Amino acid sequence: MNDISPAIIPGRFAGKRALVTGGGRGIGAAIASRLGKEGAAVGIVYRTRSHDAEEVASEIANNNGIAFTIQADLEKTSEIEAMWQAWDATSEQLLGDNQLDVLINNAGVTSAAPLTEIFEHAYDRVMAINAKAALFVSAEGAKRMREGGRIVTIGSGAADRPGALNGAYGMSKAALLAMTRSLAVELGQHGITANVVSPGYTRTDNTAHMLSVPEFAARVTELTAMKRLGSPEDVASLACYLASPEADWVTGQWIEASGGYRMIPPV
Repeated sequence: MNDISPAIIPGRFAGKRALVTGGGRGIGAAIASRLGKEGAAVGIVYRTRSHDAEEVASEIANNNGIAFTIQADLEKTSEIEAMWQAWDATSEQLLGDNQLDVLINNAGVTSAAPLTEIFEHAYDRVMAINAKAALFVSAEGAKRMREGGRIVTIGSGAADRPGALNGAYGMSKAALLAMTRSLAVELGQHGITANVVSPGYTRTDNTAHMLSVPEFAARVTELTAMKRLGSPEDVASLACYLASPEADWVTGQWIEASGGYRMIPPV
């Protein structure tokens, strides 16, 4: 019962172009893979692990799709500009123009220090990648986006459920709600929507150190209505719904894909 694979909807994104930041692994890879399987041409942005990104692109290509990879360190504004230049060049070569239909802001880093002890450089990095990059990637993406485009940003429950070591991370993710609602208002006249998906505890490389502790995993499962941990594919299902034509009337929203985490009273 726990191995639930969301059903692929063939052709849902036929003729669409998508870019996924942090698309080489985890949630980003699951979203990129599903977009590709459902017909989108996908640009997969990665920072350091080129093999992972190429593997996702190859999987899409092997299913008769179109995918390509772009290397960029989104902490640097200059590399955001270079990323879009790479998108323009490759998209025009493969597809005939640089237009965009779907932007997934997934790239992110965590912090692991109390706010009272965090170093400035660590704070600057988490804010730059999680919040600042999402803004400037979205701003440039909107310039290329066709009528009816979609911006989906990956948030976190840490935005409103603080922990002992994730204060800066939570701050960076909370900023995404204000960004998304502003984008929804600014771009709505063009039929472009903007939404945030907030995952619950999901099995990825970033959560492996926590969820590999049996007692912690069991406690999270106990507090989750669906009585299981999430998979990247669970989050991809919601992200791809919000990126699809079916979500045309949904914008400016923060929506959880958590299986009902913390809906169960702790006592």
